[in-house]
Amino acid sequence: MFIVNPGLNFCQPLKIGDTCPDFELRQIINYPDSQLKLSDFKGKLIILDFWNIHCRGCIASFRHIDSLQKRFSEQIQIVLVSSESGPTVTDFFIKRKKVYKPALPMVTGDTLLKKYLPHEGVPHHVWIDQDRKIIAITSGYNSTENSIKKYLESKSISLSEKLIFKRPDLSAPLFTNSSFGFANSILYYSYISPAIDSLSFVDARRKTSSSSRHNKIVMNKVSIFELFLAAFNEGQSKFLYNSKNVILEINDSSYYIRPSDKNLWDAWNQENLYLYELHVPPDKAADVYKIMQNDLEKVFNLKGTIETRKMDCMVLVRTSDKNALASTGKERKVYFKSVTSDSLQYFQNFSYESFLSMLKYRFRHAAFPIVDATDYKGNVDIAISTVTMDSPDYTALKKDLKKYDLDLVKMKWDIEVLVLKEVVPKKTE
Repeated sequence: MFIVNPGLNFCQPLKIGDTCPDFELRQIINYPDSQLKLSDFKGKLIILDFWNIHCRGCIASFRHIDSLQKRFSEQIQIVLVSSESGPTVTDFFIKRKKVYKPALPMVTGDTLLKKYLPHEGVPHHVWIDQDRKIIAITSGYNSTENSIKKYLESKSISLSEKLIFKRPDLSAPLFTNSSFGFANSILYYSYISPAIDSLSFVDARRKTSSSSRHNKIVMNKVSIFELFLAAFNEGQSKFLYNSKNVILEINDSSYYIRPSDKNLWDAWNQENLYLYELHVPPDKAADVYKIMQNDLEKVFNLKGTIETRKMDCMVLVRTSDKNALASTGKERKVYFKSVTSDSLQYFQNFSYESFLSMLKYRFRHAAFPIVDATDYKGNVDIAISTVTMDSPDYTALKKDLKKYDLDLVKMKWDIEVLVLKEVVPKKTE
């Protein structure tokens, strides 16, 4: 239940610079009182962290935001806000013993805060100063020790604003006005521009009405690195699951790889993210990724080649001759979403290739690519813990694989990689 102070009888979205009403919030977990008011934290910086139980990024950040609260306990208060009911949130943590539960107040069953502070996508953070003035509406990655310390020292902060995005109409070119009447009749076009902030992240493949294969690609808010990865991976149908499968033989990689320091992300994103759109006639659909590769190479003066190189890998091997993965033939089921009732993600009576593809994909940002040396064939039954898959950890994965007589061994292995090299433009006479 949510109660707004008397006299506040309308609901108008709040923006940066507005004063936040002193909401009285109920259905609170991890709080000594049955209700919570923003004025309870008078004199402190308040950060509202909107999340839900299906958001991997939110769950993975719990330990981090809890540490921020402990680090600045006298000066800030972080409050978690979920639209899911109290029993649903409580049940989530009860059934997932390995998921870190932060010692932070949790508002559950939220409807009112989201009306006043509408958003798309979580984690979504709203910073409110000691006078209840909204000073930032931003992404979760901006809540760092450095950004909080900077605000507490200067009482000012400049973080990128997280907007409510427009959803693009992917049936027509984004650069045209469909009211002109000719947009849908264009047979071929491609363009690259700086990313459009007001549009959501897009990574889409589409078929036009007369095409049997994807003949349209739209990507927004992606780096040069990610564009080349998509082009040569041909829509994740090839081999480039892991970013380590890409070798940058270039002088300065700072234009291609996002910095490790999250405090630098906003500035880097502004300079280095792009919008790319390609549409080809249906009879050219088979060549769509080759055309994309040529576009990128011409615009960014890079040359991409597929090569075989000996790389550090995590090699999946058998530890016995037993076929410990063999399916028992039960009902064919797969559950590899982020949440299950028993904290397990599994393939039951599915092909080993399906499991291997999912494993490589979920560990695509890990330190080393996963390669297979098991020679397994046929259908398998296998379950891996949710924590292992949502926060890729080789040590935890090795423990989960052990019961199937499998192991991961780090060694050099010949694998296919994408090599990107700089092309020096030819001088004109």
